Amino acid sequence: MVSSMKCISEMVKTLGGHFIPHLPHVIPLLLAAMTSQDCSVAVAATEAITIVMETLPKFLSPYISDVVRKGCCCGILTEHATLNTATEKLRAQLATNIPSRLLVPSLVCCYEDVTTEEESILAYLQVLHASVMNMSTNDVSSHSNTFADLFIKLLHYRSSQQEELSEVVEDRIVECFTDLVVKMSENTFRPVFLKLCDWATLSKNYDHITSFYHLADQVAGKLKGLFLLFAGHMIPNCVELLKNMNGKDHQLQQYLLSCLTKCFHYDTVASGFLTTNRFGALLEPLVGQVSRVTDGNSAEKYLVPCLVEFAAATTDDSRWKALNHELLLYSKDDNSLVRRSLLHVLLGLYDRLGESLLVLLPETIPFLAELLEDEDEQVEHLCQKFIKIIELLLGESIQHYF
Repeated sequence: MVSSMKCISEMVKTLGGHFIPHLPHVIPLLLAAMTSQDCSVAVAATEAITIVMETLPKFLSPYISDVVRKGCCCGILTEHATLNTATEKLRAQLATNIPSRLLVPSLVCCYEDVTTEEESILAYLQVLHASVMNMSTNDVSSHSNTFADLFIKLLHYRSSQQEELSEVVEDRIVECFTDLVVKMSENTFRPVFLKLCDWATLSKNYDHITSFYHLADQVAGKLKGLFLLFAGHMIPNCVELLKNMNGKDHQLQQYLLSCLTKCFHYDTVASGFLTTNRFGALLEPLVGQVSRVTDGNSAEKYLVPCLVEFAAATTDDSRWKALNHELLLYSKDDNSLVRRSLLHVLLGLYDRLGESLLVLLPETIPFLAELLEDEDEQVEHLCQKFIKIIELLLGESIQHYF
């Protein structure tokens, strides 16, 4: 049987188009043989189909879905290196040789069949990612609606996991989408992004929302300032989520804060993203995260950069005063972690904006006087550190105020 399959491979290479009439008889047999318990048979069948894809890629349309299923499910868990290599090559040929008009609908069609095992869906994502990288901008544009529906299916992965989530899978999904995005025009990307945003936010499903903000965070990093053209659509949901955030939502909180940090960072006067209305809507719920951080590391890694960029995105003294006032209220919180987080934020703000914030000093000093006498040693230490920064900016001591 192995010899006959090798013979088929050679015939395809030699005869080329003359072999087309025989494909309806041969391909189903090769597909069936890919699941053979005999490894040598499975390898020979996989290699034969790969050669057909190399030689006659445009004549495989009736079989592409089955080839994707077999290529993503067969040989994935095997210990046979030869079969692994053969299926790896088959998946590469799928992505590079099969026209997108045939491959994309097939990928959508067989998604449900390849999500039973982590290894299978990773193999599927390998094909999808490679195909995206090989597509032209026109190909991507023509399939934009299909991609929107496909990535909604893919982003269900988190909510479909009954056991511990594999972050690797969602990371690969997000990576694939971000590489797809750079091949889209503004007019093509906008409806795709809005569809994904509405799918997540209107569902009120925590897993869907978390997956969406994971994706949005990475897209913001990829598109930089261009992302602000679309980010306004998600701000009302950001405000709602921030208001209702609790200590158990740490992953969503991290993705959300990281995404907003990028939005604020790339905001400019010309883009006008952080309008007066948006600043006012975000101010209280964003500062409120000072009391919702789960640990000091999260505060320094996610919250501090977000609030610093939030402040740096404006040059309006009145906005800084409003932000400073909201922050200082947390100096009286009973939780020492909250007071520490507050001081980390203040340190970050003055480190970034420096002398510009000295106008806020009269309101700030009374609160510092209380924190200097804090029963928590770390709070007291951070407060002393903050005072030294102020003194360096002023060029004189302020100890007499205490």
